[in-house]
Amino acid sequence: MEIANEKKALRGLRILLIGTGAATAAGIALRIISLLLFYDRNIGYYSAGAVLPTVMNILLVCAVVLILAGVLLLAKNSDIPKGDDKGIAVKISSTLCALAFAALALMTLYSFVSLFYAPSWKSLLFLAASLLSAAYFVMNFLKKGSDVQSLLSIAVIIFAVYVLAISYFDVYTQMNSPNKLILHMACLSSMIFFLSEARCLIGTQKKKTYIFSLCVSVLLLGTSSVPSIIAFHLGILENYEYVLFDYAFLFLWIYILVRFVFCFIKPKNESASEISDTPNTELDSAEAADYESPEDTVSENIASDGSVPSGTDNSDDVTKGNDRINNE
Repeated sequence: MEIANEKKALRGLRILLIGTGAATAAGIALRIISLLLFYDRNIGYYSAGAVLPTVMNILLVCAVVLILAGVLLLAKNSDIPKGDDKGIAVKISSTLCALAFAALALMTLYSFVSLFYAPSWKSLLFLAASLLSAAYFVMNFLKKGSDVQSLLSIAVIIFAVYVLAISYFDVYTQMNSPNKLILHMACLSSMIFFLSEARCLIGTQKKKTYIFSLCVSVLLLGTSSVPSIIAFHLGILENYEYVLFDYAFLFLWIYILVRFVFCFIKPKNESASEISDTPNTELDSAEAADYESPEDTVSENIASDGSVPSGTDNSDDVTKGNDRINNE
């Protein structure tokens, strides 16, 4: 019964993940088309009366709501397969993220040296967040899970906060710009995900929070970073600083996407333990058939007429023992 409930919970989880994947693919495609056909870079908005960007916004809002509803409907004690953390996919995605953040740190240092100016506290914060984020993914590559790594995950959250603050207070971009809004949503979703991953590292994981942050991050990070990078290289978007952020979020999206895919995969050790815990009814019945209780053994020694077969009657020995006692 318990195994049946686990399979049912896993089936519901996979339906949620498939829906999230479909919504992500649709969101990326709709935003690319919207940027190519309807975006006016002179004003930073989509053309008036364009339907496709509105459809994209409705899709994203509905997808987030449905993800939240689906997560709430999952069984409270449902298991979340996370795959093999030492797999090659995790190592490759961790390496890409580490290289991306290291590149951002080196570019920041180069700007300090080449421009000959005293760095501001914001630049130093960005440098520290980039370096520590690179260290986090290096430790993730080496699988040195510890309290130190959970603390380093805060650096990734600080990086997302920095990008959120820089874009929010950017006076050259309208506050309700569609590109700014989707970037803010990507920042918030990544912050929630890496906070959940930090809880996993210290053993205080909230399963539903983890699944929600995982699905929403895949949806919003993908819809934000991939179309923005394509539009930049096509000359539609021109802000060089933001495309660096988009590349960082792209590699974060790849890392989270690997975690997302692993939720479909049941680890071999879990499958083996599940098989070992499953009762083998055929074997049990065979063993029960071959088992002979003491009562059955005794009953087989008794003849059908009620007499005891020879070799099993000890009454003569008992009589001789009683006579010996009386003589004494």
